Amino acid sequence: MARGKYIIVPAEVRYNKQLAAGAKLLFGDLAVLAKNKGYVFATNGYIAKTIGCTEITVSNWISQLKKSGHVSIKYNPHRQIYVKSYSKS
Repeated sequence: MARGKYIIVPAEVRYNKQLAAGAKLLFGDLAVLAKNKGYVFATNGYIAKTIGCTEITVSNWISQLKKSGHVSIKYNPHRQIYVKSYSKS
């Protein structure tokens, strides 16, 4: 997963009371992974193995992020997760 020194979780995500704490951290990891291509194509299994949780948990967190509008998902034919960009100001 995101193996850099840190991740950034914007205030819009961090203070969203509808999101589980894990979903907030996952957002930061997804944002790092999306930097190169603009989207993330990692499977739930890969994400779960990397961060040490179940695929169901990852699925639930991604669903929370999608429902809150922080990510969008397209299938072409594989899943592509697009992370919403927030300004740094």
